[in-house]
Amino acid sequence: KDAAGKLPSAFSTFGGDMELKNHRIYSKRVAVDFYGIDVDGTGSMSLIGGPVNYRGSATIEKKQDFFTTTFARWFKHGKEKDGRLSFPIALTGTLANPQFAVVH
Repeated sequence: KDAAGKLPSAFSTFGGDMELKNHRIYSKRVAVDFYGIDVDGTGSMSLIGGPVNYRGSATIEKKQDFFTTTFARWFKHGKEKDGRLSFPIALTGTLANPQFAVVH
């Protein structure tokens, strides 16, 4: 749990669109607001144990200092806007074994 007593996996809102086609869920927009991090993405996943393939960005809501934002832009391809960091992310693998990564 964090300092406010929230679990890292807890979220405040979840929204988006879904289209079911050929045993897959396709999403043109998925938005999940965790406590302190907003995630937006697009992609698809299989309903029967097949692949998951989502791409998007994660934005840290708390404003960061100059050194943190500079380091993030240089080494993790992060972007900074108004002191808030944003990173490109990917969710791949399967529902049984999801893989999360910050991507280039």
